[in-house]
Amino acid sequence: MMGQFTDWWRGRSQREQILLGIMIALFLIVFGWLAILRPIEAGLAAAKKDHALAVERLERVRRDASALKSKMVYAADTAQAIVSRSANEAGFSPTRLDPQSGNRVIIALSTAKPVALVRWLRALDAQGVFVEQISLRPNSDTTLAVDATLRARVK
Repeated sequence: MMGQFTDWWRGRSQREQILLGIMIALFLIVFGWLAILRPIEAGLAAAKKDHALAVERLERVRRDASALKSKMVYAADTAQAIVSRSANEAGFSPTRLDPQSGNRVIIALSTAKPVALVRWLRALDAQGVFVEQISLRPNSDTTLAVDATLRARVK
């Protein structure tokens, strides 16, 4: 096969050999550009875009986390005192309010309207007490029966 190609090449004039050499060189340049350089450039552009989006997302998460940390209120009082006072202010009368270890409190409400319950839990979270575990059961009317374990944040 190489012998046939060599015979064919020698059969060309010097001018044809130069033109064929230029044609092959241009073909290799265009092929290299289309098959190698363009995909690499496209991949790098996509990676730069993804990286910029990831950096932006990371900054947003860090900003949100620092905002949450600065707004976080830590409980200076016991969980039981905070929950008891807050429940009375919200108009709930707990059927059970037992302190537990680890600055926790177990509370039971026989009736609670869903919207008022959510507002009360948000207010508790703002005071540094969060829901660790909660169980909600619908009553025969539009209220809920609530059993929850709440825990106060401590420094």
